[in-house]
Amino acid sequence: MVKVRDNGKPVSEAEWDVADAAFCFDYYADLAEENAERLPEQIDVGDPRFLSKISREPLGVVGAITPWNFPLLMAAWKVAPARAAGCTIVLKPSEVYSLSCEALAEVIHAAGIPRGVFNLATGTGLEAGQPLADHPLVDKVAFTGSVATGRKIMQAASAGIRTVSLELGGKSPFVIFDDCDIDKAVEWILFGIFWNKGEVCSATSRVLVQRRIFGPLLERLRIATELIKIGSGKVPGVKLGPLVSKDQYDKVCNAARARQFLDAVYGQSPIQGVS
Repeated sequence: MVKVRDNGKPVSEAEWDVADAAFCFDYYADLAEENAERLPEQIDVGDPRFLSKISREPLGVVGAITPWNFPLLMAAWKVAPARAAGCTIVLKPSEVYSLSCEALAEVIHAAGIPRGVFNLATGTGLEAGQPLADHPLVDKVAFTGSVATGRKIMQAASAGIRTVSLELGGKSPFVIFDDCDIDKAVEWILFGIFWNKGEVCSATSRVLVQRRIFGPLLERLRIATELIKIGSGKVPGVKLGPLVSKDQYDKVCNAARARQFLDAVYGQSPIQGVS
């Protein structure tokens, strides 16, 4: 229930995240064992005067900065490969909710990982995130979040010519043609936009529909949306839990008002019929 309290997502989705995180650690544990047994590989460059080898070594200290929408899973995606490669890691979770990452830290230390090898740094972006991105002893920064923050991290890393990995989300389209299975299309549209309360960086927030089936699809989608059970993530059967914070709630409401304005003035909609 930690993830439900942390983020507000329904229990079923929280359980899915935990299972995915466990699988991630299992995968990279196997990969670490494989790499431990691999000797440096010699590469034939076609000239006996030259010798070329591939040697796998830890990069060093990895700074991982993760968002609030999938706090445990995003942490696993960064912590597991870093540890498999032999790197030490400093994990900075979102200041909005970090209970999941605190629980992860307890599990990691209980498993025998020494303190100092895995480190948890909580706090705001200015207090913890920026110093981590700027620190000269951090060899790599892995970040998931907004484009604006990703740009700042890239600028900070450029001063020391350090490696960065950025996952900055997108505006993913869902394209539907008139030969589709409408029931399946509705199912995946709902999944794409309402999964995790819509707090997904790859959410399918645009739907482009071939005009001939636009009306029937929209009606099926309206009916299916009205059947979604909304409530506390702790209640069995709830498919749409509360948003992660009041700030996020205000952003969604403001975006909805802006969309209503565009609909009224320009006739635009995130679901559009196209020829």
